[in-house]
Amino acid sequence: MPLDEVVRSPTMQIAFGPFHLLPYQRLLLKEDEPVSLGSRAVDILTALVERPGELVTRAELMRRAWPDTVVVPANLTVHIAALRKALGDTTRGPRYLLTVPGRGYRFVAPIVLTGLSALPMEQSSMAGLGADLPAPGSPGPQPLLISLDAIHAQLSLAEQRVFRRLAVFAGAFTSSVATAIVADADLRHAEVGDALVSLAAKSFLAVEGTKGPRRFRLPCAARAYALAKLLEADEHAELQRRHAEYYRAALQAALSNACDARPLHLMSDDVDDVRAALSWAFSSEGDTAIGIAIALAAVPFWDRVAILTAPPTCGSPDRRPNFVMYGTKGREVGHLPYESLQS
Repeated sequence: MPLDEVVRSPTMQIAFGPFHLLPYQRLLLKEDEPVSLGSRAVDILTALVERPGELVTRAELMRRAWPDTVVVPANLTVHIAALRKALGDTTRGPRYLLTVPGRGYRFVAPIVLTGLSALPMEQSSMAGLGADLPAPGSPGPQPLLISLDAIHAQLSLAEQRVFRRLAVFAGAFTSSVATAIVADADLRHAEVGDALVSLAAKSFLAVEGTKGPRRFRLPCAARAYALAKLLEADEHAELQRRHAEYYRAALQAALSNACDARPLHLMSDDVDDVRAALSWAFSSEGDTAIGIAIALAAVPFWDRVAILTAPPTCGSPDRRPNFVMYGTKGREVGHLPYESLQS
């Protein structure tokens, strides 16, 4: 069952820090006491928790909180501020919400799900995550707890380092791609390969595909936990740059070889990570030069999976448009200044 469906179960609670979120009841508790928070702010928090570690755009949050109403972006800003205040989320305090300037927000704190034994979740997906699964047929409600802290503490230092660095991937990835981005002077290639196998055996990683190279993916809850660890280790910025530079180089290499099928492979397998690399590159924390290089090298790729279009100009007729790249689901993934396409 997808995490968003799990979250909406009447019996589900999501714990993080001293808080318990009850999405079905639209209620936030702090140490068993209700937190004074409007229903729209709770809806926004729920939307973020449903996709831990992922970017949720401002447009998506506004549609979630005001499904039948057209509102200005300032409304969302007000409710995010109220949410941060309720969570005590300051630059020096606990971090739950990470702002991606001009794009949206991520929920980056580790979460614990608590529900009933009857909740129709795949128990196999809980194996190795410290899940306390009740025996079949046991009477009454039983808690289902996913505690990543306990199992994470049992990992070797190399496994912990690989695990947190894998949070940079937005989609599935092969062992060779993970090694190219994750390995460095402190982490040998062989250690990365061994760690991937071990993490998959402990269900920190899902394994996908029966044909071709195996691909790994961090489940939503594990990725949110890994991202928090990556931020804590102060490695997030460096890994995002490595990630973007890898996809820039891969696309440029494919573009230089007309016989290379890499762009079509990217179309089906790596679209989320190409989009994530572009989002980082065009953010205030990124590198626009890398973003432009990715976008230009990916033209054959985007021609198959996205739309590259120029929005109507406004104001002066001499004003040049920016080109806007849209992903397969209609989400903006980056802007290209007009001048950058003239060289």
